[in-house]
Amino acid sequence: MDSDQIVGIIIAEIRETVPELAEQPIGRDDSMADLGVDSMVRMRLIYAVEEAFGRVLSQKLLEAHATPQALTRFLETETDASVSAPAQVEPKAPFAGPYRCPLGEAQKGLWVLQSLYPESGEYNVPLAFRVKSADGAALAKALDRLVAEYPILGTRIVEEDGDPVLCARPEGVELQSLVMPKEVETAGFLRQRVLLPFDLATGVFRVEHLSGGKLGPDESIVLLNAHHMVTDGISSAVITRRFWSAYERFCRSEQVPAKSDSADYSDFAAWEAAFAASDEGQAQKHYWLEKLADPAPVLKLPAKTRSGGASASNGQDLEIRLPEDL
Repeated sequence: MDSDQIVGIIIAEIRETVPELAEQPIGRDDSMADLGVDSMVRMRLIYAVEEAFGRVLSQKLLEAHATPQALTRFLETETDASVSAPAQVEPKAPFAGPYRCPLGEAQKGLWVLQSLYPESGEYNVPLAFRVKSADGAALAKALDRLVAEYPILGTRIVEEDGDPVLCARPEGVELQSLVMPKEVETAGFLRQRVLLPFDLATGVFRVEHLSGGKLGPDESIVLLNAHHMVTDGISSAVITRRFWSAYERFCRSEQVPAKSDSADYSDFAAWEAAFAASDEGQAQKHYWLEKLADPAPVLKLPAKTRSGGASASNGQDLEIRLPEDL
């Protein structure tokens, strides 16, 4: 692969991730920071580079090679010792039976919150895409492939002796097709679907294919919506890439290559539980329990308070830009 192809892939990824740049020219020597490439975009660029070139980069390396041309030159240097080879992961034995994963500590907190406020959609993490001439069969196959690669998406919460556990849904995750009424505004209907709360006892992930309404005859919207318990910003970037990459290959009747690693959240949950039970984990727990034993100081702010203890999520943002000299 020559330098023109490499720089083309880098620029294409920047355009895809920063919508404002979709129609703007991007030069080889343009600073990625000036183009709006933030940490999230850099993370997606890291995945794109690994997928295209087999080279594993870090955020620090991307900051050091701050233009498409500089990054291209770096990638062309095959012997650069500062680039790590992809980690060799020991193949993990297949799950004996359906997928099962005890909740990590952060997941337990989200489970409690959703249980306390079952009508809330605040922890939904949506990904919506407007597509033209969508292939429904390819979408369904891409969804099946995504859940096979990341089985945590195909789970629900089951309580075992009072402890919440993520277990595989017997029916799996199916692509739901919805036709919007003609008089309904697309944005309003989509907002309702995005905020529809999850019943965690039935599932943590849903995928909907929306058509009709005020969309064009060949237009539709694909909505991937997951509870924050099983995804975050970085994971969403990975889900997006794997889903649409599989979709494109299925549209062309091609095979989808397996993902390069076998890491799973259950590995982290097992490590976390083992650490919490270890001497070091218990020592850290004791330290923080002692440190936080006293009542927290009351922070008095010049703000109006709501009567009663009910929480609300209908707040607003106020942006104040500070002078550069500060």
